[in-house]
Amino acid sequence: MNIYETGLTKFIAVSPKISNTQRESIRIVFLLTLNGRALRQVHRLINVLYRSHHYFYIHVDKRQDYMHRKLTVLEKQFPNVRLARNRYATIWGGASKLSDFVKIFKIQKERLVN
Repeated sequence: MNIYETGLTKFIAVSPKISNTQRESIRIVFLLTLNGRALRQVHRLINVLYRSHHYFYIHVDKRQDYMHRKLTVLEKQFPNVRLARNRYATIWGGASKLSDFVKIFKIQKERLVN
């Protein structure tokens, strides 16, 4: 993301004071959509983000069997990591990406409700 100064106003970010107990109660769901064979980079990303109280939902492109096969190990090792069973061929930068996200969310919602 690029941020440019316009000269109109200056934004100063102020982070709220959060205690350690509050910090541990914050839960984040990471939705990762992956394509390619850069497995090492994916492991590094998850390693940086991983906390036992966060959740990871990973969608691997339908055409990337190697990546999907290697990441199923994470699902077995960690109870808060899930791989999408319904995989789609995503067109990066295309309109189909949004429709893929909507399908993924609907499937997960149905699983949570049932």
